[in-house]
Amino acid sequence: QLTVGMDYIWNSSRSNVDIPDNGRDALIPMVGIQLPFLSSRNTRKKEEWKRKQTAARYRRENEKQALRSELLSAFERLSKNRSEYEYLNQQIATTQRMVELKEHEIGSNAAEFYDYWMLLEDILDYQWKKWEVTQNAQEAYFYILKYNKP
Repeated sequence: QLTVGMDYIWNSSRSNVDIPDNGRDALIPMVGIQLPFLSSRNTRKKEEWKRKQTAARYRRENEKQALRSELLSAFERLSKNRSEYEYLNQQIATTQRMVELKEHEIGSNAAEFYDYWMLLEDILDYQWKKWEVTQNAQEAYFYILKYNKP
C-alpha cells in the first residue's frame, strides 16, 4: 500500500541560534509504504487459509475412511450372499431328492400327495430366495467395482 501526503510544521524563531530561515514555517511532502507481508491482515488471511486447508484435509480423510468402511461392508455382504447361495443350492438339491422319493411313494394316499406339493413349494421358495441373494450379491459386487479403484 502506498500513501502520499503533506505535513505542515509551524516554527517559531529562536534568538539563541544562528540558522538561516530561523522561524520560517515548513511544508513537508510525506510518502508512506506498507508492505503486505508486514501487515497483520495478511497474517490473518494466511492463518485462515491454513485452517481451511486443514479442514479440507480432515474432510477428505473422513470421506476416505467412510468409503473404506462401506467397501469392507460390501465385501462382507458379497461373502455372506455367496455362502447363502451355496446353502440354498444344497437345500434345493436335498429337497429335489425328497420330491423324487415322494413321487415313488405317491399312490392313492392324499397325505403323501400333500407332502409332495409342500416339498415343491419349498423348492420354489428356495429358488426365490436364491434369486434375492443373487441380486444382493450383484449389488455388492457392482459397488465394489465402482469404488475399489487402485
